[in-house]
Amino acid sequence: NHRTNCLKVVYKWWSTGNLRACINAIDHHEDNAILSDCVVLMSHGLSSLTKEHLPSILKACTKLINSKYPSHVETGLETANSALQALPKIAKADPETEDHYQQSLIVEEVAKTLKDPLDNKDVSRKEANI
Repeated sequence: NHRTNCLKVVYKWWSTGNLRACINAIDHHEDNAILSDCVVLMSHGLSSLTKEHLPSILKACTKLINSKYPSHVETGLETANSALQALPKIAKADPETEDHYQQSLIVEEVAKTLKDPLDNKDVSRKEANI
């Protein structure tokens, strides 16, 4: 099945330390089920990521949080929270990269969403439908 094959490839990249390929995979998956599996896999090693990778992880988490499926919402919230908690341990990115400012805005946006997810209308609506 396509979902299993995608996850096997991402797992192979993750286990061999090819973080760039893993991040690229989550940036390009449209299927939230595959994205959720990849994010869960990567959430077990967040401390091996750099701050340059964090916006992609948080962007994927945001996509999952906005999903209509409660399991995806939960995965998105848990992984984003774990990523933000791991932030002090994550290796520092080069502050001179041109995307540094944009990345910090994404991190701030997701952090605001996580402070009180019940204030987020989308999450409240989804929980009301559970």
